Amino acid sequence: MILNEHKGRTVSNKLLKINELYLDNYRAFEDFTIKFDEKLTVLVATNGKGKTAILDAIAVAFGTFVNATGLANGKAFSRTDVLQFTPRNTLVKTVEEKYPLTLRAKGNIDSHDVSWMREIKNPKARTSINNTKPLINYGTKIRELVTQNNDNALPLISYYGTGRLWAQKRATKSKKLSETSRLSGYIDCLDSLSNYKAFKSWYEYICKSELEMKIEAIEKESINPPHNEFEDIRKALQEAVNEVIPNNSGWHDIVYRQKAKAIIMDHSEHGELPVTQLSDGIRSMIGLVADIAYRTIKLNPHLNNAPKETSGIILIDEIDMHLHPKWQQTVLPDMMKAFPKMQFIVSTHSPQVLSTVRKEQIRILEDNRVFTPSSSSLGEDSSVLLSEIMDISSFPPLEIVSKREEYQDLVEDRAYDTNHAKSLRKELIDNYGETNTFIFQMDMLIHKFESMKKVGK
Repeated sequence: MILNEHKGRTVSNKLLKINELYLDNYRAFEDFTIKFDEKLTVLVATNGKGKTAILDAIAVAFGTFVNATGLANGKAFSRTDVLQFTPRNTLVKTVEEKYPLTLRAKGNIDSHDVSWMREIKNPKARTSINNTKPLINYGTKIRELVTQNNDNALPLISYYGTGRLWAQKRATKSKKLSETSRLSGYIDCLDSLSNYKAFKSWYEYICKSELEMKIEAIEKESINPPHNEFEDIRKALQEAVNEVIPNNSGWHDIVYRQKAKAIIMDHSEHGELPVTQLSDGIRSMIGLVADIAYRTIKLNPHLNNAPKETSGIILIDEIDMHLHPKWQQTVLPDMMKAFPKMQFIVSTHSPQVLSTVRKEQIRILEDNRVFTPSSSSLGEDSSVLLSEIMDISSFPPLEIVSKREEYQDLVEDRAYDTNHAKSLRKELIDNYGETNTFIFQMDMLIHKFESMKKVGK
């Protein structure tokens, strides 16, 4: 168990983790098992092969824990999650559901190795909670600790789906009444939409309170003003956002400005702008990082740097969404630097993302199976990963690409002097230019064959 010291006590790094997930009769999965790395797991598959389904299933796996904390709603299975099939040898085509839908999980709950299960047994049944006692007990324990004013560290679980960009959700009455509680850090945590509206309201309060404390100290001409905890919170959140956003955008130091009545960021060339005016990619990442940081601070306001000290599980669907390829090459390392104690489970379509990940942390999903790549991925060329891991040619399926391949075959067969080969070469030069690397490589190969011809080989 990895431990951190805090105020004379130890804070476990394994308060909430998932190590293994088994699914049967769930969407497209039958008798399926996947294991997760303790720090980072990256899911790779073509569309419709189950990346989002696995993230959804993890959210359901922890649904009873979130429910038990008291203020938030967990997730359960729906009827649409049940595997559907068409029976063979029937005169009339029918679609049937296959039961029971079963989920089994293994992980660490409150620093203990545990396993649990959720299922739907039949069409009339609801998602079971009977076999999730360790999660319910831990959620209940957390609720009791908070009501007793105990400052034990609380773990975070949070899910961010592809619809997360600038989600604006209307808070319910119960959410508004509970927004000051530590446990409000769990509200909507499994919703898959980052609630920027909730973050904005909270951060506005933090920045205003910090300023009010400073003004009060000045007015009282205090020699030793009281410690400004709101400033600590603002700096901790800024630090988390600055770990991820500035490197590829230049925007930094997120703060609320009373004059603009908006959350703004600063840029050395563009000055200050409201976050709402920035690009989709930047806004998406700010919303994601700020939401995680906001939740860690809500759950653990007593920690010196909650984003860096809070442990838990972060689920992100399509981590590369809206990001420039250059940013895709740094997003995971930066996120793990901003939240070093979190277990990240993410999906991606990007070879640039995969080039920053060890092969042992990649899970390729294909036809109800899961496997890790046989070749290295960390630091590898993106075009190689596109081919070897994602099984996609780095060249698009265009006619000019077919002609390129045909010309290469002719050169390698030493038929480069034929009229057809010369015609293909001219067409390729017209498209790529005479200084293109491929043309140069083919010319070098022709030169090699011509030299061999002169010496009689």
